[in-house]
Amino acid sequence: MAAKTKSKSKSKSKSKSKPRTKGKKQPAKAKKAAPKKAAPKKAAKAKAKKAAPKSKAKAKPKAKAAPKKRASAGDTMKTMPIPKTRVRAVKDELDEVYDNVQPGVEAANERAAAGATPVHSTTTLVQTVEVPAAPAYVFRAFLDSEQHSKFTGGGAKIDPRVGGKFTAWDGYISGTNLELIEGQRIVQSWRTSEWPDDYDDSRLEITLAPSAAGGTKLTMVHDAVPSSQAASLEQGWIDHYWEPLRKFFAAVAD
Repeated sequence: MAAKTKSKSKSKSKSKSKPRTKGKKQPAKAKKAAPKKAAPKKAAKAKAKKAAPKSKAKAKPKAKAAPKKRASAGDTMKTMPIPKTRVRAVKDELDEVYDNVQPGVEAANERAAAGATPVHSTTTLVQTVEVPAAPAYVFRAFLDSEQHSKFTGGGAKIDPRVGGKFTAWDGYISGTNLELIEGQRIVQSWRTSEWPDDYDDSRLEITLAPSAAGGTKLTMVHDAVPSSQAASLEQGWIDHYWEPLRKFFAAVAD
């Protein structure tokens, strides 16, 4: 009997621990799903897209069309056909020019190849000296045949007029008086016996002016001198004219 009572008491205690509800059964509580957290990078990009305002696309300005160029006279000439007769005439003219020029070009090339001085290569010589005599005396010494022969040491024959011919240094120098102003200016055409055949005469100009020392300031401009003879003539004027002329008048003064 005692055993039975114990089992009853156990069963009762079990039933008390789990009370049963009358009526409908209580539904099982659904487990709430844990919210998914967005990845930090994706969330940042999403926020940036929302925050950035949409910029309105600006319309590009339309390029202005370049103005049309008007056809010039040169463009019109390009399109114009040239008559064949005119082409032939121009060709004949060019051939004639070539025939006239080519011999001279060939001759110049031959001279250059031979090392000759080019044709008409000239130099201008300029010298200034002091002479111990008045301008009038220096003027007469140049144009008087006897005095010219004495101070140079070579025979001279001079016609002292404009247009008159002269020779000096025993015929080595020759020319014509182009302009004569008493005591002031002598202009002559001038050449030597060694002058190149294809050169014109040079131009000699002698200007006389009183000097501070009481004598004459003589200025010589010798133009169109062949370049091949310039160096020898430049020294020749000093050695054969200016130094002897100074000595001549120094001797007369004594």
